[in-house]
Amino acid sequence: MKKTITFIITAALMIASFVPAYAIDIRIDDQNVQFTEASGFPFIDQSNRIQVPFRQTMESFGCIVSWDAANQMAIAEKNGITVKVPIGAAYIMKDGQKISIDTAASVKDNRTYLPIRAVLEAFGAVVGWDSSTQTVIAYSTKGQGIMIDGVTYRNGFYGDLWPVNLKYKSDSFEVEGNKFYHVNCDKFDWVLGLTGSTSNGELYCAESQWAQARAYYADNNNFVYYCRIGAQYVDRDPIIANIPNIDPIKFDELMAFADKNSYDPFSSNSSVVTRRLPLPDRDISPELIFYKESKDGYFTSYKGYKFHALDGKLLLVYYYDYGSGKYEEMVAVDIPDEIGQYFINMLAQLQA
Repeated sequence: MKKTITFIITAALMIASFVPAYAIDIRIDDQNVQFTEASGFPFIDQSNRIQVPFRQTMESFGCIVSWDAANQMAIAEKNGITVKVPIGAAYIMKDGQKISIDTAASVKDNRTYLPIRAVLEAFGAVVGWDSSTQTVIAYSTKGQGIMIDGVTYRNGFYGDLWPVNLKYKSDSFEVEGNKFYHVNCDKFDWVLGLTGSTSNGELYCAESQWAQARAYYADNNNFVYYCRIGAQYVDRDPIIANIPNIDPIKFDELMAFADKNSYDPFSSNSSVVTRRLPLPDRDISPELIFYKESKDGYFTSYKGYKFHALDGKLLLVYYYDYGSGKYEEMVAVDIPDEIGQYFINMLAQLQA
């Protein structure tokens, strides 16, 4: 009886240490790697490390792969980096430099398997593990994802919105020479990276919540829309008018047009049709800025596009001062009527 029990336990341990982990997914830059019976499947090795089919995984990562039969070595190349993975050795080679690892590549059923984290990190990728979905998550550039205390955080969930009013905790984490801080947010797990490249920093969301956060800030129902009427003057403050029933599609169309056609005095702007106009009377045609803010107060749209309503048309404008320190005229771009008239009518209702 003892022999039978011992045999069963031993067999179970052998299976557990070298069984294909069909429940494990490999996701690289938001795309799941597709494994088949022909390619092989990921498995957990005896060092409790995830091994993946070499060719299928590295080609999905964008590498050129080859096999050195004489030296029993798998080779992957990308962006001028060459990583060599010898079978059965506790190291890999990156551009001729040996990097020690705590497991080894293997051959199973005539297929080459490699330890995914060590090899992808040799190419500069950020590699994490989402235990809730049993998924290895990798990003090919470090600008997309970071690891803090074993948690993968990813940027890019808020599109072209601007973070505002962020409060973060005093504890900091250093990654790649940059400091990151946990943000005080009830809904999501965020960290703020203060890299010096932007005054507001850049937000990263925990990978497990990234899709939820992206969906939330892509939903127009989670925003309030405004029109700032008038500029900030010494003797007068602008009026901030709430726009309760705006068509979000029209707002997006206006912002897209402004982004593509905004006048830039430092380039030729050959595709932008402009006309120069005198500055209008601020009481007749005040400056207009359309924007939206998330209801939770964390994000706003860009507020740099300035408009005027003049002679029944909406104009995108840029002010000129000719070096005198005082604006003297404006460069105007006509907003197409199918967009502009919607906002002209809306302004009439706001000012009624």
